[in-house]
Amino acid sequence: MGRFSSRRGISAVVGAILLAGTTILGITLVAWANSTVSTTEYVLASSSSSKSNAFSEYLTVENIWFCNGAASTCHYRLLGGNNHGINITIANYGNIGFNVTQIKFNDTKYLNRTNVAIFPGKEYSWAQYYPWQSGKPQNIFITTARGTILTTQVTPP
Repeated sequence: MGRFSSRRGISAVVGAILLAGTTILGITLVAWANSTVSTTEYVLASSSSSKSNAFSEYLTVENIWFCNGAASTCHYRLLGGNNHGINITIANYGNIGFNVTQIKFNDTKYLNRTNVAIFPGKEYSWAQYYPWQSGKPQNIFITTARGTILTTQVTPP
């Protein structure tokens, strides 16, 4: 007899445990990968849809009026205001509706809500107290729910 006369293999029980462990590990890995891919696919589809809809948003500022409290034609005065005010008309020339979530002058937010819906082919007029100064340029930022930002600059008379 030689030096290696007694060879031993793994027992049937140990083999079955190793096979079961490997199978469970494989099934777990496949299930995790499937759920991760499904979640990523949903996020990408939602993001893609939202971004393509954002490209379809076409908002413009039709009119901007700076008015003082004495002007009877000032929409802000018609709303009961008696100081400087501003009136803005926003139009939707796109083929989808959008919600205006914010109107900001320079660094001050004046409208910050999500219920101002403007449907295709429609306009929205907004009036607000605003302490403007004659001859001082004003930056106006209009933000939609999809993240589109329209920026314009005007100078009060």
